[in-house]
Amino acid sequence: MEKNNRFNQFIQHKSLAFKFDEGGSLLLDSAIEQDKRGDLPLKNVCAKLHVSLSDRLDKTVNTLSISKREFIEYAIIEALDRTDQIMEEVDVTEFLREQHEAKEAQS
Repeated sequence: MEKNNRFNQFIQHKSLAFKFDEGGSLLLDSAIEQDKRGDLPLKNVCAKLHVSLSDRLDKTVNTLSISKREFIEYAIIEALDRTDQIMEEVDVTEFLREQHEAKEAQS
């Protein structure tokens, strides 16, 4: 590995660690764990997954030393943002809008 590349990777690692404040997510995970009365505005989202996908998730979060909650939260946000963008690009409500306009024209 080229020395310059190693330096860049090291600086990138440290910069991202600072940006995402590794301790911040641990504090939130701890607060969630201690919230026995349900005071935090959170909702549990569960899904049955194939064993191989669950194992892959476990391996990934363990390798990266992050919680499943944190990984899944980022993944859902990314998926929803992409979904919103695609729905806007294909104009998902186009036909509903046209039907509504046609009904209004008939009235």
